[in-house]
Amino acid sequence: MRVARLTSFLALILITLSACQSSVKFKNINFSEDKNFLDVMKSMVEKFGVTQHIVQSEYGKALWFEYENKSNSWEFDNAVNLKFGRELKSVCAGQFDNVGSLSIAFRGKYFNPRLYDITIEDLTTLLNGAPDVELITPDGKRAPEVFNTSGENLYLKDLNVYGVKLLNKAGSEVQDLNYLFMCSLDGKIKEAIAVGLVGTFDKQVVIYIGEETLTNLINEQLHNAVIYAKEVRLPRGNEIRARFADARERKTEMEAKANVDYMGYVAVKTSIWDNRNATSYKLGDQVCTYTNKMGYIDQIVDGNQKVLWAGKVRYEPQGYFFGKRPKRTYKRKEITYDKLDDVTWEPKQNIASCNFTL
Repeated sequence: MRVARLTSFLALILITLSACQSSVKFKNINFSEDKNFLDVMKSMVEKFGVTQHIVQSEYGKALWFEYENKSNSWEFDNAVNLKFGRELKSVCAGQFDNVGSLSIAFRGKYFNPRLYDITIEDLTTLLNGAPDVELITPDGKRAPEVFNTSGENLYLKDLNVYGVKLLNKAGSEVQDLNYLFMCSLDGKIKEAIAVGLVGTFDKQVVIYIGEETLTNLINEQLHNAVIYAKEVRLPRGNEIRARFADARERKTEMEAKANVDYMGYVAVKTSIWDNRNATSYKLGDQVCTYTNKMGYIDQIVDGNQKVLWAGKVRYEPQGYFFGKRPKRTYKRKEITYDKLDDVTWEPKQNIASCNFTL
């Protein structure tokens, strides 16, 4: 019984040690003697004891290998993103990038604006902030997903997609390349290495893409992006701007007409108050004061009017019935008022004709 238990215990230790060794492959690597990503690729092949493969595409060749690496999600992310990323950055002689920024492609040596009769600034403006999640070129093909929401950088998401397609073509079952690292120098993207999972966390894949293949791929992506910008997005933008211009013009015309109508209303109402002393009344006529009291003519004697006061407008400026109503509410018929039940004799100078509905 003791021997069986001891054997089981030793087996457990061996399994644990094996798992620990395989889960820290990226943690133990050191690329201090390597000069570029290609050297790193060779070092990993040697240190991991794996076979490197070559896969060919219309853009050129790429190098790749798979390796067993039992680890969990945290171990994988930590080892690749932190340890491996730092090591790669140390061997990049130029600009190191781990998000796949295409800004360098537009501002560097890939894009020649004279070939397309469009400036880099105009092209960047057209592509930045594009609302399309999936762009379609004029010939019906899917355009590169070159867009973002910040309006500052352009991203090449198809590089990951391209890498996965290459690996699938070569027989790998990888579905996504989780991490992409790029090295750029003198306006050109020189090399790229991507790392992805194959199925669970038991197996990973690494792919290396060199300058020639990257250049061919990016040139096609940029060409599609420029054609899309010129033939689809620019006309669409012009159409949208034209619609907005028409809408602004119509709005301006409507506002001008509304202003003319309002000023006409103010002039009429102001004239009624200014000419109140020359107004003749009959019984039942509606009259108002400048302080917004509302009432009815009940009796007329010697130029004085007996007025039955029915209410007083609330929350409005004095002269409400005589040209002081705000423009935004001058057509409104409903009013808020306090009820009155009072009778006074008023000279013509205190009242004027008005219209109200209680």
